[in-house]
Amino acid sequence: MELRQATSAELIARNCATFSAWGAKLSLEQYLTRERILRDQPFSRERMRTWVLADGHNVLASCESYRMDTYVRSDDGTQPGHAEAAASIFVEGERRGQGLATGLVDRLATRIKAEGAMCLV
Repeated sequence: MELRQATSAELIARNCATFSAWGAKLSLEQYLTRERILRDQPFSRERMRTWVLADGHNVLASCESYRMDTYVRSDDGTQPGHAEAAASIFVEGERRGQGLATGLVDRLATRIKAEGAMCLV
């Protein structure tokens, strides 16, 4: 299994998969439009990434992360840096209970720390 950023096609497929969980009171078309508009916002374009946990081309789980500027206080003063927040963690019903969400978050934490993030929240 590997963690990677979602492709454009995977973003659409994940939005279709998450519709039943998060699309209350919207049609599928309205939900997809809303998601496209949200991703088009400056904050999202600059600071949001969508991740998939995949086994080859088979997507097993997904989430988003948002980069935030942070400051950490230490004995040497305050140091600027960044953290990432994980959101919208999703595993389809038939795959739940298999540790996929945990595996996704563990891999994401390792990845963002390797990129220099101070923490995953």
